[in-house]
Amino acid sequence: MSLCPIGSDDAWDDAPAPTVWLGHSVRTTMLTAEHARLAAAPHMVSLGDAVHRPRLLDSVFARPMKERLGITGPLMLDSGGFTLLGRPGFIDLPRLIDIYGATDADYVVALDAPTLRGEKRAARLAKHAQTLGNLERLSDVIEPRRLVPVVHGPTLKEVETNADAVAALAPHARLVALGGIVPLLRSSGSGQGPTRRSSPLRHVARAITAVRARLPDATIHVLGAGSPTTLLGLIGIGADSVDSIGWRRAAGFGAIFIAGAGERFPMEHARERRSRPVLSGQDRNRLAQCLCPPCLAAGDIEARVRLFDQKAHTPRAQHNAWTLLEEAAACRRARADGEEEAWLRDRLPPKWMLFDRPQSRGRAPASSQRITRLSIVASSEA
Repeated sequence: MSLCPIGSDDAWDDAPAPTVWLGHSVRTTMLTAEHARLAAAPHMVSLGDAVHRPRLLDSVFARPMKERLGITGPLMLDSGGFTLLGRPGFIDLPRLIDIYGATDADYVVALDAPTLRGEKRAARLAKHAQTLGNLERLSDVIEPRRLVPVVHGPTLKEVETNADAVAALAPHARLVALGGIVPLLRSSGSGQGPTRRSSPLRHVARAITAVRARLPDATIHVLGAGSPTTLLGLIGIGADSVDSIGWRRAAGFGAIFIAGAGERFPMEHARERRSRPVLSGQDRNRLAQCLCPPCLAAGDIEARVRLFDQKAHTPRAQHNAWTLLEEAAACRRARADGEEEAWLRDRLPPKWMLFDRPQSRGRAPASSQRITRLSIVASSEA
């Protein structure tokens, strides 16, 4: 498995999964550009931003972006399929092809037509056909290792059918995305353990395995992971690669990420509704060990808490991005040591615990020590 950027064939060939892509809007200041390690991290931006500011198509997207954004690491450009649902025809395929030909993004996501919750089967199938038709056209003009196909399907059968078609149209894809996952995860509730309420998680796990079985050499990317818990949960049920804009969104709410614990408010405020827990003693101990630039600049734990409690969005966002990257790195280390399952169990709520029974269908995971997963099992629930 490789995430090597096109034009730099030896740069990332040995990079292990899991990989976290920092989602960012080009309509705002690129907060990660201020620090070298954050600037070197994988980033994802979306053409969906141009729906709100059409001039961005020419001023940002249809030209080299990395220098303008201040990033030095891999860049993925999403077609913005979900956002474009509300603006049909805003970007047609010829325009998209021009943009993808001009950008210096290492990966470009094929234009997809996401299905919506509650849609009739006929409407879903029409959208799947549109997605695959777009992929076929793009495959003729975009370098195969650079183009990212998207697989959709609210049912396992649809996922399998679409993955078969993607494997035929883009057999050499290095990165394959699984879309439409966020609504499923939001409907998974807070069930404890692999019960009926956690069945959406099982669907996602089986979908990942179905795509992997048909495209065994591709990295499986799940679009729109969001929070640290969801991000790690997706890794736990088989994803190789995820993206998240949650690091910045949480900062806007005044929250920070704590490694191994999720989102926290730095301090208690009587007039504010507590939508997230406040830092506990254990959280403060973990925060004291953080090596992100804002934490190091602040100094001791009290100074860090004060910094993040202020109305300063930037240091919170930078800390959150750093924490996501550190969690991914810690997961890679646990995997290398054969301790990934225990590491994930220590961080995830019971509803994500889908490791209990082994599976052998599909390709072997990238690391020989990767945990076996339940994701292909339970045919009786298919």
